[in-house]
Amino acid sequence: MKRTALFASIALTAGLAAPAMAQEIGGVAVSAEDWVYVEDYCETLAEPLPEAVDESPSSAEELSTSSIDLSTLTRDDCAEAGLIDVPIPGETADD
Repeated sequence: MKRTALFASIALTAGLAAPAMAQEIGGVAVSAEDWVYVEDYCETLAEPLPEAVDESPSSAEELSTSSIDLSTLTRDDCAEAGLIDVPIPGETADD
């Protein structure tokens, strides 16, 4: 096998395998397909309360994916996963 063909097949295999990996949040492994929903939900939790109430999903069907029940996630879970920034109590923006 030619060297370029070998490298191309390795690169292709690595590129296809990476999206299939699950990520973890709140102690739950979330599939790559469902991670987008987790990111959106965490962004909703990060918004100021009045806007978040208007935009947050209202039914259990909207809060459930094949790998995680989004309603079990907290702002702290999202912050620990690095999806949102949560201010540290006592710190100001100037610190």
